[in-house]
Amino acid sequence: MRLDGERIAEVSLSLGALNPTVVHAAELEGLLVGKTPEEALALAAVTYPAEAKLRESYYKTYKQDAVCPAVVRALSMALADAKGERA
Repeated sequence: MRLDGERIAEVSLSLGALNPTVVHAAELEGLLVGKTPEEALALAAVTYPAEAKLRESYYKTYKQDAVCPAVVRALSMALADAKGERA
């Protein structure tokens, strides 16, 4: 992640364990660029990555409930790193 002042200039999101292969969440990345950290975290909290292709399965509800909070946590950590706040 790279910040430009108080806005996200660049972000890269890849998600594993959702599908048989790692998923690059390019659409969500595009939505997050240009947002403030607060806006990005709020958006990520309610936006399931389209590339993860939530399909009918035994694990669908689990994925819906677990993925967004996991993305928010990862973004929070990346934001802290980008700001130099995390050791």
